[in-house]
Amino acid sequence: MKISINVGGMLYLILGILFLLLAIQSAKTGGMWTFSTVFLMVFAALDIGTALRSFMLQRKLLKKKTKNGEGY
Repeated sequence: MKISINVGGMLYLILGILFLLLAIQSAKTGGMWTFSTVFLMVFAALDIGTALRSFMLQRKLLKKKTKNGEGY
């Protein structure tokens, strides 16, 4: 089963937000520069970056499809 680019992007965005919230909780309890906080922040940044790239790719593909006259 193949999922669309937007669904994958939304999943990555949700995971990124979840990791970001966990990093904030970790920073409140253990300090800002502990290994777990930095690890969670890195994963959040990677997930959110992947989500943004997938949204931009979907937009680019839609523009290309519309430009070629294929419509939606």
